[in-house]
Amino acid sequence: MEAPAYGYNTNEISSWANTKASTFYNSTECICFADDSCKEPTIKVQNVGFFPPNIPSRTGGDGNTYPANSASSASPWFESMVFPENPSGTIKTPQIPDPNRRVCDGVYVWPMYFYFNDFEVPLELRPECSGWSYAITKGYSASVRAGFITYKKSPEVFVKAVGDMAITVSTIGNGIMSEWTWMGQMQIQQMMMSRPLDDPTSWVGAYSGEFFFGTMRNHL
Repeated sequence: MEAPAYGYNTNEISSWANTKASTFYNSTECICFADDSCKEPTIKVQNVGFFPPNIPSRTGGDGNTYPANSASSASPWFESMVFPENPSGTIKTPQIPDPNRRVCDGVYVWPMYFYFNDFEVPLELRPECSGWSYAITKGYSASVRAGFITYKKSPEVFVKAVGDMAITVSTIGNGIMSEWTWMGQMQIQQMMMSRPLDDPTSWVGAYSGEFFFGTMRNHL
Protein backbone atom coordinates (compact mmCIF):
# COMPACT_ATOMS: atom_id res chain seq x y z
CA MET A 1 0.00 0.00 0.00
CA GLU A 2 1.19 3.45 -0.91
CA ALA A 3 1.71 5.57 2.19
CA PRO A 4 -0.08 7.12 3.90
CA ALA A 5 -2.43 4.20 4.44
CA TYR A 6 -4.10 2.33 7.26
CA GLY A 7 -3.72 -1.36 8.01
CA TYR A 8 -6.02 -4.30 8.51
CA ASN A 9 -5.99 -7.32 10.79
CA THR A 10 -3.46 -9.34 8.82
CA ASN A 11 -3.49 -12.20 11.32
CA GLU A 12 -7.22 -12.62 10.76
CA ILE A 13 -6.80 -12.41 6.99
CA SER A 14 -4.05 -15.04 7.10
CA SER A 15 -6.13 -17.37 9.25
CA TRP A 16 -9.06 -17.15 6.81
CA ALA A 17 -6.81 -17.98 3.85
CA ASN A 18 -5.15 -20.85 5.73
CA THR A 19 -8.51 -22.58 6.21
CA LYS A 20 -8.26 -23.30 2.46
CA ALA A 21 -4.77 -24.86 2.67
CA SER A 22 -5.91 -28.09 1.01
CA THR A 23 -6.50 -26.13 -2.22
CA PHE A 24 -3.18 -24.23 -2.26
CA TYR A 25 -1.06 -24.28 -5.42
CA ASN A 26 1.46 -27.13 -5.48
CA SER A 27 4.01 -27.46 -8.28
CA THR A 28 7.67 -28.23 -8.91
CA GLU A 29 8.71 -24.57 -9.34
CA CYS A 30 7.78 -23.86 -5.72
CA ILE A 31 10.33 -24.22 -2.94
CA CYS A 32 7.68 -25.87 -0.77
CA PHE A 33 7.34 -28.72 -3.29
CA ALA A 34 10.66 -30.20 -2.14
CA ASP A 35 9.38 -31.03 1.34
CA ASP A 36 5.72 -31.46 0.34
CA SER A 37 4.63 -28.45 2.43
CA CYS A 38 2.82 -26.42 -0.26
CA LYS A 39 -0.58 -27.37 1.13
CA GLU A 40 0.33 -26.52 4.70
CA PRO A 41 -1.44 -23.53 6.37
CA THR A 42 1.65 -21.33 6.22
CA ILE A 43 0.30 -18.18 4.51
CA LYS A 44 1.29 -14.90 6.14
CA VAL A 45 -0.11 -11.55 5.01
CA GLN A 46 2.04 -8.50 5.76
CA ASN A 47 1.34 -4.84 5.03
CA VAL A 48 4.21 -3.12 3.24
CA GLY A 49 3.98 0.64 2.84
CA PHE A 50 6.00 2.62 0.32
CA PHE A 51 6.43 6.02 -1.32
CA PRO A 52 6.86 5.96 -5.14
CA PRO A 53 9.27 5.78 -6.81
CA ASN A 54 10.80 3.67 -4.02
CA ILE A 55 9.19 0.31 -4.86
CA PRO A 56 9.92 -2.50 -2.35
CA SER A 57 10.89 -6.06 -3.31
CA ARG A 58 10.27 -9.44 -1.69
CA THR A 59 11.09 -13.09 -2.35
CA GLY A 60 8.38 -15.20 -3.94
CA GLY A 61 7.47 -18.83 -3.40
CA ASP A 62 9.88 -19.83 -6.17
CA GLY A 63 12.86 -18.22 -4.46
CA ASN A 64 13.08 -15.31 -6.90
CA THR A 65 12.86 -11.65 -5.90
CA TYR A 66 10.03 -9.51 -7.28
CA PRO A 67 9.40 -5.75 -7.05
CA ALA A 68 5.91 -4.74 -5.87
CA ASN A 69 5.00 -3.54 -9.37
CA SER A 70 5.97 -6.81 -11.04
CA ALA A 71 3.69 -8.21 -13.75
CA SER A 72 4.82 -11.78 -13.12
CA SER A 73 2.19 -14.37 -12.17
CA ALA A 74 4.73 -15.74 -9.68
CA SER A 75 4.93 -12.43 -7.79
CA PRO A 76 3.99 -12.65 -4.09
CA TRP A 77 2.43 -9.16 -4.14
CA PHE A 78 -1.13 -7.91 -4.18
CA GLU A 79 -2.15 -4.27 -3.88
CA SER A 80 -4.54 -2.59 -1.48
CA MET A 81 -5.96 0.82 -2.41
CA VAL A 82 -8.45 3.20 -0.84
CA PHE A 83 -10.53 5.42 -3.16
CA PRO A 84 -10.08 8.21 -2.26
CA GLU A 85 -7.23 7.81 0.21
CA ASN A 86 -7.92 8.64 3.84
CA PRO A 87 -7.11 11.17 5.24
CA SER A 88 -5.53 13.13 2.34
CA GLY A 89 -8.24 12.55 -0.27
CA THR A 90 -5.55 11.69 -2.83
CA ILE A 91 -6.45 9.59 -5.88
CA LYS A 92 -3.52 7.18 -6.04
CA THR A 93 -2.04 5.54 -9.11
CA PRO A 94 -2.14 1.71 -9.15
CA GLN A 95 1.31 0.11 -9.12
CA ILE A 96 0.60 -3.54 -10.00
CA PRO A 97 -0.24 -3.99 -13.71
CA ASP A 98 -2.72 -6.84 -13.12
CA PRO A 99 -6.01 -5.52 -11.62
CA ASN A 100 -6.82 -9.07 -10.49
CA ARG A 101 -4.09 -8.58 -7.87
CA ARG A 102 -5.67 -5.39 -6.55
CA VAL A 103 -8.36 -5.03 -3.88
CA CYS A 104 -9.95 -1.65 -3.22
CA ASP A 105 -11.70 0.07 -0.35
CA GLY A 106 -14.56 2.32 -1.42
CA VAL A 107 -15.93 3.39 1.96
CA TYR A 108 -15.08 7.03 1.20
CA VAL A 109 -16.97 7.18 -2.10
CA TRP A 110 -19.17 10.05 -0.91
CA PRO A 111 -19.45 13.55 -2.46
CA MET A 112 -17.93 15.36 0.53
CA TYR A 113 -14.65 13.46 0.17
CA PHE A 114 -14.18 14.89 -3.35
CA TYR A 115 -14.02 18.60 -2.56
CA PHE A 116 -11.27 18.96 -5.20
CA ASN A 117 -13.75 17.83 -7.87
CA ASP A 118 -16.68 20.11 -7.01
CA PHE A 119 -18.06 17.40 -4.73
CA GLU A 120 -18.69 15.00 -7.58
CA VAL A 121 -17.27 11.47 -7.58
CA PRO A 122 -14.77 11.28 -10.51
CA LEU A 123 -15.63 7.82 -11.77
CA GLU A 124 -13.16 8.18 -14.63
CA LEU A 125 -10.36 8.13 -12.04
CA ARG A 126 -11.64 5.00 -10.32
CA PRO A 127 -8.97 2.26 -10.31
CA GLU A 128 -9.74 -1.16 -11.77
CA CYS A 129 -9.82 -3.71 -8.96
CA SER A 130 -10.65 -7.38 -8.51
CA GLY A 131 -12.95 -6.53 -5.64
CA TRP A 132 -14.36 -3.57 -3.70
CA SER A 133 -15.66 -3.10 -0.18
CA TYR A 134 -18.15 -0.35 0.63
CA ALA A 135 -19.73 1.04 3.80
CA ILE A 136 -23.16 2.55 3.27
CA THR A 137 -22.89 4.41 6.59
CA LYS A 138 -19.42 5.99 6.31
CA GLY A 139 -21.06 9.28 5.41
CA TYR A 140 -21.87 9.91 9.05
CA SER A 141 -20.06 7.41 11.26
CA ALA A 142 -17.15 5.00 11.30
CA SER A 143 -18.22 3.40 14.56
CA VAL A 144 -21.34 1.63 13.29
CA ARG A 145 -21.14 0.25 9.78
CA ALA A 146 -23.23 -1.72 7.35
CA GLY A 147 -21.74 -2.50 4.00
CA PHE A 148 -21.32 -4.76 1.01
CA ILE A 149 -18.69 -6.03 -1.41
CA THR A 150 -18.52 -6.24 -5.19
CA TYR A 151 -16.14 -8.41 -7.19
CA LYS A 152 -15.38 -9.47 -10.74
CA LYS A 153 -17.09 -12.46 -12.30
CA SER A 154 -13.87 -13.64 -13.90
CA PRO A 155 -11.63 -15.52 -13.66
CA GLU A 156 -13.94 -18.25 -12.34
CA VAL A 157 -11.37 -19.51 -9.86
CA PHE A 158 -11.40 -16.06 -8.22
CA VAL A 159 -15.19 -16.01 -7.98
CA LYS A 160 -15.17 -19.44 -6.34
CA ALA A 161 -12.48 -18.32 -3.89
CA VAL A 162 -14.51 -15.24 -2.90
CA GLY A 163 -17.61 -17.40 -2.41
CA ASP A 164 -15.75 -19.94 -0.29
CA MET A 165 -14.23 -17.18 1.81
CA ALA A 166 -17.59 -15.47 2.30
CA ILE A 167 -19.01 -18.73 3.62
CA THR A 168 -16.04 -18.99 5.97
CA VAL A 169 -16.31 -15.50 7.46
CA SER A 170 -20.08 -14.95 7.35
CA THR A 171 -20.70 -16.28 10.82
CA ILE A 172 -22.28 -14.75 13.91
CA GLY A 173 -18.78 -14.49 15.38
CA ASN A 174 -17.82 -12.18 12.51
CA GLY A 175 -20.75 -9.84 12.95
CA ILE A 176 -23.91 -10.89 11.12
CA MET A 177 -26.34 -8.02 11.66
CA SER A 178 -30.03 -8.47 12.16
CA GLU A 179 -32.58 -7.30 9.60
CA TRP A 180 -33.61 -4.25 11.60
CA THR A 181 -29.99 -3.03 11.82
CA TRP A 182 -29.38 -3.47 8.10
CA MET A 183 -32.60 -1.80 7.06
CA GLY A 184 -32.10 0.96 9.64
CA GLN A 185 -28.72 1.79 8.13
CA MET A 186 -30.31 1.91 4.68
CA GLN A 187 -32.97 4.32 5.94
CA ILE A 188 -30.29 6.64 7.32
CA GLN A 189 -28.46 6.61 3.99
CA GLN A 190 -31.64 7.37 2.07
CA MET A 191 -32.48 10.28 4.38
CA MET A 192 -28.98 11.72 4.03
CA MET A 193 -29.06 11.52 0.23
CA SER A 194 -32.66 12.64 -0.23
CA ARG A 195 -31.79 16.34 -0.76
CA PRO A 196 -29.49 17.80 -3.44
CA LEU A 197 -26.16 19.37 -2.48
CA ASP A 198 -27.42 22.93 -3.10
CA ASP A 199 -30.31 22.47 -0.65
CA PRO A 200 -29.49 24.35 2.60
CA THR A 201 -30.91 21.40 4.57
CA SER A 202 -28.73 18.82 2.78
CA TRP A 203 -26.61 16.87 5.28
CA VAL A 204 -23.96 15.99 2.70
CA GLY A 205 -24.14 19.47 1.17
CA ALA A 206 -23.23 20.98 4.53
CA TYR A 207 -19.68 19.76 3.91
CA SER A 208 -19.39 22.14 0.97
CA GLY A 209 -20.99 25.13 2.68
CA GLU A 210 -19.22 28.32 3.71
CA PHE A 211 -20.08 27.73 7.37
CA PHE A 212 -18.35 24.35 7.40
CA PHE A 213 -15.15 25.48 5.71
CA GLY A 214 -15.12 28.75 7.64
CA THR A 215 -15.31 26.76 10.86
CA MET A 216 -12.55 24.44 9.65
CA ARG A 217 -10.30 27.39 8.80
CA ASN A 218 -10.84 28.84 12.27
CA HIS A 219 -9.65 25.61 13.82
CA LEU A 220 -6.56 25.19 11.63
